[in-house]
Amino acid sequence: MTTSKKQDKTAPADINSGTARQDAPRRYIQRQNLQALLEKLFPNHKDKNFHIRLDNDVWSFDAPRTVIKEELEEAED
Repeated sequence: MTTSKKQDKTAPADINSGTARQDAPRRYIQRQNLQALLEKLFPNHKDKNFHIRLDNDVWSFDAPRTVIKEELEEAED
């Protein structure tokens, strides 16, 4: 049986992590601001590692719950 390496963005990032992969447009957000926001929202997240990545001007990250648009606006420059 073959499995796809491409991750379903709605599925948990890791079956044991309890997190889901999410996207946010890069347009007005800097990485350090996104990291600070995620640390504020999820202070007990293991190692404060949200696996933040930038691909094609879109941030992606793992978080325990969906980060809503209004929360992401706090990270904007």
